Amino acid sequence: GEPNKITAEGKKFYDDHLDEVSAMLYFPNGRIAELKVNRNSLVDERLMSFNFDSEPPININFHQKSNDALMEEVKDFISSIDKGTRPTVSGTDGLIALRVANTIREVVDRNV
Repeated sequence: GEPNKITAEGKKFYDDHLDEVSAMLYFPNGRIAELKVNRNSLVDERLMSFNFDSEPPININFHQKSNDALMEEVKDFISSIDKGTRPTVSGTDGLIALRVANTIREVVDRNV
């Protein structure tokens, strides 16, 4: 589902481009997802962290080949076309992701 609240902040350290962005996505069921991006990290990672109440966070490193979620979605989409089936990630899911990304950008732009 779609988050009912999004908070975000970004920081510029070296030039006019954002160097770091963090966002919190709050869902109606009480779940919270934390997203962080830092283009100046000394560590080669691009992490997404999902925090659920008192459970340990689930971290996905998008620089690891086994976690290349976008490529897996593209393969699944192509396969669904070939087989005439529905893709795992629907158009509605993609629209929600785009809305969330745009909202994060708008919130960061207002606060920088």
